[in-house]
Amino acid sequence: MILKVTVLIVAICGSAGIAVFGLIRWMRNTNSTKYNSIWLTLIIGGTLSSVSFSVYGVMQASKKLFQQAEKGQELLVEQLESIIHREVDTIRYSYRQIEYLKTLHADTVVETLPDFYFTEFGEFDWWRYPLIYPYGLHSIDHENYAFLKDERGVSANHLLFQESSSLDLQNITSFAFDNKLFLCAMSSETRINDEENFGILIFATGEVMKFTDRRAMLDKAVEFGFFEQARFLTVKEYGALFASKIKID
Repeated sequence: MILKVTVLIVAICGSAGIAVFGLIRWMRNTNSTKYNSIWLTLIIGGTLSSVSFSVYGVMQASKKLFQQAEKGQELLVEQLESIIHREVDTIRYSYRQIEYLKTLHADTVVETLPDFYFTEFGEFDWWRYPLIYPYGLHSIDHENYAFLKDERGVSANHLLFQESSSLDLQNITSFAFDNKLFLCAMSSETRINDEENFGILIFATGEVMKFTDRRAMLDKAVEFGFFEQARFLTVKEYGALFASKIKID
């Protein structure tokens, strides 16, 4: 590209130089017509050549600009298509944990629930994760401990999530649940290792039962058909489950 521009500039300057040389010689020989035809030929030829090379240069520059504009347009189109594809992917993909949670609900219940019940995860120093409707797990300031809320009637406004009613299960450090029960270990303070109390929430009735012994809690849960070997998760571990996506056909 640089070589082509250099050659074009040299050609324009050379042609102009020939025209100027012919003009100077023609003006100096006004008293003699012997070489006038030669000088005039140089003037006309040099001028035409210079103009031709200049026009050619302008055309090439315009072509280059047009090509750059086309590339820019193509890049813009590719970027827009990429954005559209990402939006399509968002529609076609869902969080694995969300799909699992939906299997724990009756189909008739899932159909009536707004999507944000499963997809509102909080913001800034507030964390929120769905469980079995209408209950949600909330944490504020950090994820070391959490508390349960009854989110019945909550709209898309996340502030209403935070203003929903809290249950008497606080400072939750680890938990497990199925479609019937929510079991948790609770700290009497906000320290993770101070797990002194335990609780059960019956999803269907909203009844809360508290225990001072893990074994007593598990025995009661087994009476309801709860899997005794269920793994207890921390809030952070539960939140991490929502990072895994699956494709939805």
